Amino acid sequence: EQQRRTINLTGTGRVRDLREAAALSEELAALLQQYTKASDFQAQRELLPAILDKWAATDLQYQHYDKTLLKTLESTDSSASVVRVTPSQLSSIRNVKHDPTVMQNFEQSKAKIATLNSLYGLNIDQLYYTTDKDIRYITDKVNNMYQTTVELAYRSLLLQTRLKKYVYSVNAKQFEGKWVADYSRTEALFNSTFKQSPENALYDLSEYLSFFNDPTEWKEGLLLLSRYIDYAKAQGFYENWATTSNLTIARLRGAGVIFAESTDLKGDEKNNILLGSQKDNNLSGSAGDDLLIGGEGNDTLKGSYGADTYLFSKGHGQDVIYEYSDSANSKSDIDTLKFTDVNYAEVKFRRVDNDLMLFGYHDTDSVTVKSFYSHVDYQFDKLEFADRSITRDELIKAGLHLYGTDGNDDIKDHADWDSILEGGKGNDILRGGYGADTYIFSKGHGQDIVYEDTNNDNRARDIDTLKFTDVNYAEVKFRRVDNDLMLFGYHDTDSVTIKSFYNHVDYQFDKLEFADRSITRDELGKQGMALFGTDGD
Repeated sequence: EQQRRTINLTGTGRVRDLREAAALSEELAALLQQYTKASDFQAQRELLPAILDKWAATDLQYQHYDKTLLKTLESTDSSASVVRVTPSQLSSIRNVKHDPTVMQNFEQSKAKIATLNSLYGLNIDQLYYTTDKDIRYITDKVNNMYQTTVELAYRSLLLQTRLKKYVYSVNAKQFEGKWVADYSRTEALFNSTFKQSPENALYDLSEYLSFFNDPTEWKEGLLLLSRYIDYAKAQGFYENWATTSNLTIARLRGAGVIFAESTDLKGDEKNNILLGSQKDNNLSGSAGDDLLIGGEGNDTLKGSYGADTYLFSKGHGQDVIYEYSDSANSKSDIDTLKFTDVNYAEVKFRRVDNDLMLFGYHDTDSVTVKSFYSHVDYQFDKLEFADRSITRDELIKAGLHLYGTDGNDDIKDHADWDSILEGGKGNDILRGGYGADTYIFSKGHGQDIVYEDTNNDNRARDIDTLKFTDVNYAEVKFRRVDNDLMLFGYHDTDSVTIKSFYNHVDYQFDKLEFADRSITRDELGKQGMALFGTDGD
């Protein structure tokens, strides 16, 4: 049972499986127990050479390599050039003194040859040289081969040791009728490690993600990596991690990850993962299906062609998105805004000129989609939140709820969308246009003006509503001002003026909704609308 639980590497060369070899060597078994319990990168790396050496020593043909380098001037190569020298010249060459450092480096690498012989089934018995260059070549070959072996063993043991708890923390859950991987426990484990040792957490997370063929399978993990890297840079251990994790970083780069070496990150034609920093970044994708993670700071994110995903979480700052597609690519370019820790109900929408802003879910955070109202080519296709997802078309069909500020706003919806317009405080102008629009008012909203419009072709479906959330029908008074209709009297100086109401039915509302009842325009006209004047003439 103990042997079955022991970590393992497949037998290679002249050695059996590591687990079986440990049953024959108490020293090796003890080292494997230490390795399994080691909780950080450095401790495991320091143990590996001894483990490999003791594993090699279980080879029945194992022998310590204590040979010396043999100097030679002769060659068995029949095509070799012949150089004639005098006896004295030959003696001088043979007696040349070699760089002590070069010789010392070789002596330090000799023990590795014995390990390599057993692990690769080799039989390196004698090594020959002529010059210091030959000695360096031999030493480098031995060291490089040994280091590669260490790296392979280290990576092969990771999922059996330090990363094992993360691997087994992944669950499955249903999201909108589909089974998907649930990494919530995994993220909690990494954050627990981070509390104990931010450095260990960075090593663990980067190595864990490097095992994914496609790291975007866990987008939240990439966001977490971006945060850990920011912390490492701030605390001064980033350079050490980057130096000792060069192979891990290379694997992540091979999977498309582009790290923030400056504030400007640009992708290529492949599928890229652009990891911003806590600074104000400019992230530019290209024709691939890119994942853009701005992180903290006020970032500019440009997706371009491809099915791009923009990843956000609370605290990300005030970001701006430039998205683009065209009719030739629109079916495949499914662009997504994903909020990892924001629920759908937390988000508010605001039109700013021709841009669409998402805000209200955390402090001053916002995402502005540039030129959203200019053309469908600049729009996203889907929003993903922590609790649900919704497509752009579903959002429009449900009615895009546009909010104003506490100041005086001029809010305009799309020409023919069914929108909900809520100016909030301040004296606002609300422009509905075609579509079944709803205007939201509450006591204290100010003196607002509504511009509504429809035509014969759209009138049957353009059911426009004025909704008062906390006002009863009996509290409202009506007044005609030129060709406009004003509703007032329900709270201080609050009022709603419907422009050109008396000019044409196209400019009129269809229904009034109050806290206690609703009434249609036709019902209001049928029962008679009492018009109130002012205290003046």
